[in-house]
Amino acid sequence: MDKLNNSLVPQLNKTILFKDLYHLSFYLLAFTLPFSIQLNSFFIILLFVLSFYKRELYKNLKGINQRLFILLTSFYLIQVVGLLYSENIQSGLFHLEVKLGFLAFPLIFLNAPVKHAYIRNMQLVFVTSVLLSCLFTSLGIFYVNKMQGFEFNSTNQWYYSYTNLGNILRFHPIYFSLYVSFSILILFYYFKNFSSFYKTISIVIFLFLTMFLLQLSARMQVFALTLIFLGVIFYWFLKRKKILLALASTTMFFLGLIFFINQFPILKERLLGTFKLGGNEITDKWNMDARLIKWKCGAEIIRNNFALGVGTGDAQIELQKCYVSINSEEHIINKYNAHNQYIQTFIANGIVGFLILIGILIAGLFISYKFKSFLFFSFLFLFIFACFTESTLSVQKGVVFFSFYSSVFAFSFYNLKE
Repeated sequence: MDKLNNSLVPQLNKTILFKDLYHLSFYLLAFTLPFSIQLNSFFIILLFVLSFYKRELYKNLKGINQRLFILLTSFYLIQVVGLLYSENIQSGLFHLEVKLGFLAFPLIFLNAPVKHAYIRNMQLVFVTSVLLSCLFTSLGIFYVNKMQGFEFNSTNQWYYSYTNLGNILRFHPIYFSLYVSFSILILFYYFKNFSSFYKTISIVIFLFLTMFLLQLSARMQVFALTLIFLGVIFYWFLKRKKILLALASTTMFFLGLIFFINQFPILKERLLGTFKLGGNEITDKWNMDARLIKWKCGAEIIRNNFALGVGTGDAQIELQKCYVSINSEEHIINKYNAHNQYIQTFIANGIVGFLILIGILIAGLFISYKFKSFLFFSFLFLFIFACFTESTLSVQKGVVFFSFYSSVFAFSFYNLKE
């Protein structure tokens, strides 16, 4: 018996070591999301390798897990198929590399699902990382502008907003806003579980992240986050059958938001420009005309390539041809993508790719509803809105963020109990 116990000890220690390394890699992957793409990619690879230590892929690949796995990985496989009829193979291979998360993360979390306690810790690690990135960016932008002779005041907030703010970490403001918005929701969700001391700290962080989000001036993320909180407030009072209080509270929240937006000139100008209000050179810069050109070109390409699309590597080529045909110099020079993920996917991969993407989003919403997951639903809500004005799955910051969290949430519900 002693010999048997002694032989089991090294094996047990090895298992514990691999589990610890797996969870550490899980946390570090989340922590590096806002920072270096190369470092983040290293932890994705490490997590992928460690996940196969458990070797539970075939055991878990059944029922709803099988359907989820097929749905998520199909989005990557349709990119591979699209490469076969692409003219620009180099661009196609780049897109395959960027979208690897749709293949890697379902394999990782189906093979080695993560317990909910670790997911909670990972989310708080992610919030910490986003907070540090915001602090670093804030200090960096003040330093850079100070060196260039720009003092912070209400008339020159442009130097401290939008792309200028995101450029400190080479982080596009749309994706930065997506990360910040989700961090705000994570803090809000776990607030009730914190001690008094951590509740005070979380309130300070919540307010800082909210102000940073407004300074980033990403309209769609502000709008989506506003709708989520309006919905939460209204539902909370409605559940208690206080309809008048529900209406009053949501109205007060909305009016308070308008007041706050008024304190952030760049966001205010971008919002006014969206609806062609304001009537000045600055607000006119932010109207929807430029995006409508991209969407009209996208619609034209889709009509001519409805079934299969133009191929994984050729979407930009076809958009450029359209921009040339309508003589839009700004679009030609800047090589704009469709600025809408639904249109972008339809252009590249046709109706099949579009339906797979919609299927992934609908399946996620169904899972979040079935398991009453506020965070998963909110995450999807933010992402769905972001996809209306950005090609969010054309860059690694968007692909990793979406495929990572979608896989973590979806497979954890079906493999584990709370």
